[in-house]
Amino acid sequence: MGEHDGPEPDGGRLTDEHDTNAANAASRQWRSLWRIHFYSGMFALPFILLMSVTGLVILYTGPIEDLTRGDVLSVE
Repeated sequence: MGEHDGPEPDGGRLTDEHDTNAANAASRQWRSLWRIHFYSGMFALPFILLMSVTGLVILYTGPIEDLTRGDVLSVE
């Protein structure tokens, strides 16, 4: 007979501990993954904000100049 073929003499305690250890390991892996995800988001956030602000500046430069200096821009 193998090591785990029959009932455990202590009522299956070894299997419960193994399941608990596996669940703890999986939980640690998920927490590590979410921690890495969080810190990479914090690292990327300034670059994303910089690109969005400069994109808005480029997008609204023409309309703002038309409102503020519309009478100055004239072609003869």
